[in-house]
Amino acid sequence: MRMAITHDLARGLWTYLSDYYGTQVVQSLCDDALHDVGLILDAIGIKNQRAFVRQRALTIVDTIYTPFVPGEVTGAWMPVDQVAVAIHEHHHAIQAQLRGAMGYVGGYIVRPDVRATYEAEALRTNLEIGYWLTGAVPDPKQLAASLEGYGCGVDHQAAAYNYLCATIPAIKAGEVQSETVRVATRWLCDNERRADG
Repeated sequence: MRMAITHDLARGLWTYLSDYYGTQVVQSLCDDALHDVGLILDAIGIKNQRAFVRQRALTIVDTIYTPFVPGEVTGAWMPVDQVAVAIHEHHHAIQAQLRGAMGYVGGYIVRPDVRATYEAEALRTNLEIGYWLTGAVPDPKQLAASLEGYGCGVDHQAAAYNYLCATIPAIKAGEVQSETVRVATRWLCDNERRADG
């Protein structure tokens, strides 16, 4: 399916997923959020925290810290990018629910291999939604390389790359494994039709 994502669709999807999964969204550039996120980033060894929060989102259990206000016009974060982030970060919220808050956060902070696994699983959502929206699979090498920014080494990036590459045939065959992608695409289809109709 090919779909043009508007700012209204991006905002609506963030609201829907937040309600559906019981998350809250906080802009990471505010001082209180910077303090909270800074504690996690310190623990995983991220030195340039201001750069991190300008370029990336981070989920801590049921709170998603974003470098943008969902649905707002910004040159750096197009609506389609905001949708991909919403799906990816809500996948992390599911991981935290499944593994328990302490298990998820503890593994993410202390073990780069666990962090890389969580991120690779969530990056699959980027492949799935990218293919669903455009008919093209995003570059798995670029996605895996993004793990460097999360304190994951070359071996972890290679493992993530191999995992993502292994998922591509199923994605191209139309398989959507990620719950957040299924929930999001259903909402996007329903709401695109309403907007058009």
